[in-house]
Amino acid sequence: MKHLLYIAILSTLSICAMAQEPSKKWNNSTGITFSTVPTLVISGIDTNFKNSLSISPFLEIRSQKGFGITYTPRFLSSPGKKIYMHDITAGYEQYSRNDFD
Repeated sequence: MKHLLYIAILSTLSICAMAQEPSKKWNNSTGITFSTVPTLVISGIDTNFKNSLSISPFLEIRSQKGFGITYTPRFLSSPGKKIYMHDITAGYEQYSRNDFD
């Protein structure tokens, strides 16, 4: 699991280095999102849910031609502080251009 995270970070850094070229074919942006996530709490024979803070930093890379990729690891701020989900989204945007079928 750690190796996959390291590979993702290194590939992201290499793409960001490509994004700094003067031609600006690639643009990147980063940010962070906070939300709450229900978590299961087991105490003896009692089971209930409580909301935990979810911290989700993201890295977004987009090309001028419309292709984009976003990577978001999601962390819980509870005592374990674990990554509970990796979110990778890819897409193609097309504004002010002919329809794409």
